[in-house]
Amino acid sequence: MLSTRMALPDWLRATACPSREVAVQHPLAHACVIHYAVSYMRDHTPIPPPLHELEAEVMEEVWRRGVSSVRGVMEAINSRAAKPRAYTTFMTIMARLDSKGLLERTREGKTDFYRATHTPARYSDLRAQADVDSLVDQFGELALGHFARQMAQLNPQRRRALERLAREK
Repeated sequence: MLSTRMALPDWLRATACPSREVAVQHPLAHACVIHYAVSYMRDHTPIPPPLHELEAEVMEEVWRRGVSSVRGVMEAINSRAAKPRAYTTFMTIMARLDSKGLLERTREGKTDFYRATHTPARYSDLRAQADVDSLVDQFGELALGHFARQMAQLNPQRRRALERLAREK
C-alpha cells in the first residue's frame, strides 16, 4: 500500500485497479498504472521472521547439510560450542523453525529429518525486502532519501549492477 506519510504531487492519486492492486492514476491517463514499489518488485512469498542466535546457528547447519536430523545438528553445533546444549533444546528450536515455515519436517521411522524451505540467499533476500519495507513504512520519504543518497555515492559500475539487480526482481 502507499504510505500515508508519502507526500504525493496533487496530480497523483491512489486508486484500486480491477485487479485489486494499488495503483497510481495519472489524470491524463485512461488506465491504471501499477505502483512500481507496491506490486512489481514484490512476490507473494510469505516473509520469514528474523532469526535469533540459536535459530541462526541451527539454520546455518541445516543449510550446510541439506537435510539433517535433530541429533545431527546438535552434534555438529555442540562440537564447536564451549557449553553443549541438550537434545531437547535443539528439538524445540527445530520444531519452532518448522512451525515458522523455515524448516520442513519429514519422518522416517521414528526419526524426524529437516530441510530448509529457502536457500540462504533467498532467506536473506526476503528478510532484506521486509526490513526495507519496514523502514519505508516507518520513515517514508526520509528513508527513501537516504537510500537515494547511498546510491548516488556508489561508483557508477556498482550502481549499474544494482540497478540491473533491481530490474531482475
